[in-house]
Amino acid sequence: MARIKCLGCGKEIYYEGQDKLICPYCNSEIDEVQTLLDRNVLDRLSLAAGFRRVGRFDDAQRELENILDIAPDLTEVIFALVLNYYEVTEYAFNGDGSVALCKCYSTDKRPIEDNKDWKEIKAYAVGANKTKWVALCNVIENLRQRNRRIRDSIPDYRAILLYDYSNEKDKAVADGLYKILSKKTDIFFPPETLKYVPYSEREKYLMQILHTPDKAPLLFIVFSDAFSFRKKSEDYYHNIARQCEEFADFHTKNEMISVTCDYEPPSMIRRLSIKTVFCEDFEEESFGNIAKEMYDYIAEIAFTDDEYVAYKKHGEIAMKNNKFSPIIVPLEK
Repeated sequence: MARIKCLGCGKEIYYEGQDKLICPYCNSEIDEVQTLLDRNVLDRLSLAAGFRRVGRFDDAQRELENILDIAPDLTEVIFALVLNYYEVTEYAFNGDGSVALCKCYSTDKRPIEDNKDWKEIKAYAVGANKTKWVALCNVIENLRQRNRRIRDSIPDYRAILLYDYSNEKDKAVADGLYKILSKKTDIFFPPETLKYVPYSEREKYLMQILHTPDKAPLLFIVFSDAFSFRKKSEDYYHNIARQCEEFADFHTKNEMISVTCDYEPPSMIRRLSIKTVFCEDFEEESFGNIAKEMYDYIAEIAFTDDEYVAYKKHGEIAMKNNKFSPIIVPLEK
């Protein structure tokens, strides 16, 4: 008996020599298990799947391409490329082969039916696995289209304002800064901006704006103490560390700005950001000065040279959406 990690959900399952292994947790199937074990591929596939589940798609892609150098015809590897391409972090099947769960964050322009790896899978895969994969890819395509609609429905903002949701002091500061800035410019502030979006949907909206520089070029992250990059919340909406890391993947180092007091930004933040708004304290009487410095950063990044000169003269930034800091209206299903 051997313990093997499921390629779908990552949980350990037991292999006792059968040709086909079905995960009791997510109903994923692994065909030709012994072949995968003999070629030392299964552990590497599990590693790639682990990268994919935490959103490290580039790392997963490199591992999968290395596997294909030694096992070019294995359908499990090629299907893993499809999942990775469309940024699928989680999926599971019901006992009847229908899809129970799928988290997909892709806004890629390419429909899944036009993906060359999926075309190859459909030509060569057989049996129950093919049936499940077809069902999953239909769901992925629907989510891809919805993600694109979500991204396109989000208004343009000058900046995003985040804080460590586990810290009540930081919450008070972020709320105070938003109240000031939202009356002067366009700020995306998740607790307020997404208040009409169902909680289960907020992750998709937040992720899309963090990943799309044209929607909001700047991120201000408020913290009075280090937030952990080790003990990350499983809930993306509250996972500030992951949000910072993913913002940094799509932006430059001068587009993430720490807002902090009496504290030197930790090395993980310095790796992602080279700008900081320092203040003596996070008391309410300081909010105006902090907001002013943030406002200057917004003008510096958001405007052309001529517009920035005009801002320095008049001290105003024009609204982008006919009203400052619009609240998101959720899409219908």
